[in-house]
Amino acid sequence: MPQTWTIIESRSPSDDRPQISASLWVEKDQAILAVRCFDGRMEFMFSPTGLVAPDATARVTYRIEGGAAVTGAWRAAPNRQDLFAPDPERLLRVLPDQGTLFIRTQGRARTTVEASFAYRGLNIVRARFATACVRARPQAAPPAPFAPASSAPAAPASTASGPAASARQPAEASPLGIRPSAAPPAPPSFANRPLRRLPED
Repeated sequence: MPQTWTIIESRSPSDDRPQISASLWVEKDQAILAVRCFDGRMEFMFSPTGLVAPDATARVTYRIEGGAAVTGAWRAAPNRQDLFAPDPERLLRVLPDQGTLFIRTQGRARTTVEASFAYRGLNIVRARFATACVRARPQAAPPAPFAPASSAPAAPASTASGPAASARQPAEASPLGIRPSAAPPAPPSFANRPLRRLPED
């Protein structure tokens, strides 16, 4: 019987962005299939109990609804049990709303580990991820500090005359006290302001 995805949503403790995970558990095969997004990074994970991957990557073969088999190298977590797909966004996109995903891999000593996940309601999961899985925006450079016009008293006028004397005169300030060569202050940036936690429904 197809399972419904278990969805858990929370907030990032660092910047309060949404975090989300959706998972399936198959008791018969003792395996977990999970899609999660933390800090704007999506992951598609296969975690069978008892698996010990022989290396930092594992050879994984999967089939969707009895279709053609797809084989590739999945990254292994430090515990050598959790395996992560190399292209999670594509895999989440090509899976049907309801179907069966079969996954097989090998552990140490060529031990075969496999699981079959019959699920439904993936369109709901995709819609939730499209809203919650948001990558961090690059922070803008802080605005340039505003340098006020100098308040030092003006130098006494020279009694000399002629072109040489006028070349030595400093640039005259405007009536607002800003020299003509001073750049206008940069606009304020709100990129570094912390996000507020949304109110609970």
